[in-house]
Amino acid sequence: IAIPGTYRVTHPYGQILFPNVPAGRRAINYTSDIGGVNVIDPAAAFVATLLSDVMNPGASIQTPAPTTFITWPNYDTNLDLLVDGKRYIGDPNVDSTIVGSPTGNNFFRVERQAGPGAWALVADTDLFSLSGRVFDGRAITAKTTYGVPPTQNLAAVGPVNRQTPFSLPGTPFINGPGGFDPAYPIGYPQWYADASGLELTITFPPMGISVPLVPPESFPLNTAGETFYWAAVASFDAVPAAAALAPLVEYAIEGTFGGDESIVDGNQITFGRLRIRIDTPVAGTYTVTHPYGTNTFEVDPALLADGINYTQDIGNVNPIDPDTAFNGTLYSIIGPRFLTWNTFNPNPVMNDPLLQKVNPANPAGPKLQYVGDPGIDHAVKGGTFGNIVRIVGPGIDVQTSLFSVMGQVVPARIIPPGGARSRSAVNLLLLP
Repeated sequence: IAIPGTYRVTHPYGQILFPNVPAGRRAINYTSDIGGVNVIDPAAAFVATLLSDVMNPGASIQTPAPTTFITWPNYDTNLDLLVDGKRYIGDPNVDSTIVGSPTGNNFFRVERQAGPGAWALVADTDLFSLSGRVFDGRAITAKTTYGVPPTQNLAAVGPVNRQTPFSLPGTPFINGPGGFDPAYPIGYPQWYADASGLELTITFPPMGISVPLVPPESFPLNTAGETFYWAAVASFDAVPAAAALAPLVEYAIEGTFGGDESIVDGNQITFGRLRIRIDTPVAGTYTVTHPYGTNTFEVDPALLADGINYTQDIGNVNPIDPDTAFNGTLYSIIGPRFLTWNTFNPNPVMNDPLLQKVNPANPAGPKLQYVGDPGIDHAVKGGTFGNIVRIVGPGIDVQTSLFSVMGQVVPARIIPPGGARSRSAVNLLLLP
């Protein structure tokens, strides 16, 4: 963008406004990926693509709109698009005009606001590179099979914090009618529970690392672009031999916003994360043993400078009925128990005094209980494969038993109607 200002982009499937764009390279860099993810039943998630802009331009989730694919003109009779008896809608190697835009915009146009109601043309084109093969109607003789679903590690997910479910008419709600706490982030489960029955809720500073609220989008939902129920990060600060590796091994149960990443109700998602980052001074095999498993990496000499950069995020995404997707986080690598300080006790009377804080909303009431203080490195318990992180590589063997841990135990006020909390795991299919 050469000139700062408000820009309007018109394309075959709609129009997007970009206010207050600064000058600079790639000042407008927009992606909207809409689809489903279902770690329990992968085939069930494909229908969510119908909610993308291409399949549902400008319409809401509840009222999908019919649409058409853009194609070359007369693609169905163009002999250049008939290859080995297979029909295509365009040749991606040849730029062409198009037809079929459901909005009538068979072009791409960028405009800058030049005044009230006035727009100055910046660039436009009616040429596109198209790729797509027409289904020939052949009967499917073999079905795709998927592997065994991942193991469910965490025990249960709490009710989504809503007065009414965010769901289509007739769609079953994940936990039935949930509790509602106006002081709690809207549209997220109130807690995740491990196999011991420990329930953790979204944790805010100073005992959490959630991003602060940013107006105006955050305030109605009482949340931010990134929130955490729990996190544990291995600390190698006291291990001099680890300095050259700059290791990062972290876990999290995290909440954020999917789709186009805008902070709007219905975009909330959660997932369980394992992240491993290591600078690798020497090529070879590196093995990372951590409380929830072991990961082995082969570092090629040609990629030595890239090091190890591994992230595993497990969760479900369902734009048709987002509240039903929160059960996917139960299947991440985290669990069956949360890592906590080894001095944590679920009985408030016996909990570590460092993990008890005055509730600013009720100073005279019970103290808030935490499983760790992220500002203090500490020994932990709860790991399935021990409570240390060890990195072994060519001439390298370093380990730590210290972690930065955060997570708030569910306060008594966050409960479903009737006072009973669900203990059963949720195994619903994500999509119809």
